[in-house]
Amino acid sequence: MKRSIIYLVLLICVSTPANACIGARQAAMGWCGVAISDDATTAYWNPAAIVWAKDGFMYGSIWGSTDLAAKYGSFGFHYVDEWGKWYCQIGYGHHLNTHSAVGFNLGWMNYNGPTADVSYLYRVNGFSFGVLAQNLGNIRPEIAYSTEFVTLSAGIYDLLNVYSLRDFHVGVEIRPFPILALRGGYNSDYEDLIYGVAIKTSFLTLDYVRIEEVNCFSITCIF
Repeated sequence: MKRSIIYLVLLICVSTPANACIGARQAAMGWCGVAISDDATTAYWNPAAIVWAKDGFMYGSIWGSTDLAAKYGSFGFHYVDEWGKWYCQIGYGHHLNTHSAVGFNLGWMNYNGPTADVSYLYRVNGFSFGVLAQNLGNIRPEIAYSTEFVTLSAGIYDLLNVYSLRDFHVGVEIRPFPILALRGGYNSDYEDLIYGVAIKTSFLTLDYVRIEEVNCFSITCIF
């Protein structure tokens, strides 16, 4: 019995890496991404959002990782190499109606084999609700509200895990000018607030985030 409990704990720790992240924008907002991602990073955060996201490519690094993501049409792709593990997935998004969509990811993780995600996104009048079933078992709900100048978002990492209900995140993005975005967030995994900034043009975005005295970044090109 004791051995079974130890194996179960190890499986949970390996299967749900709470610190994984793609995109300095999402990291700066406390790991909010399921309801707000709108570029190539949707292939990771919520493949249902692919149907609304801009086509493009993203390269970034969070704590020394190598993060790649791309989106074109109804399809997306992401690859992450971090902390001795790597994983990649291909995603597809499909409109259900004007305001909602579903998405799917299939991929491979070097230490855990095949992976599969299912997601949903609903958007109307600046409000959005997204949920990602990461590897089908880690249910990650998130809500957001966005205007021309501000985006607010909050979510939970693993809804069905009673211990992870304390693992929540909130974030804010303020856009005082079209070329500038200021971000801040809180993630219950960290003691300090997280913050970041972005410089944006019509075809290129440079994102920076400061996490526990570590500088991280991502670069996104829009086709």
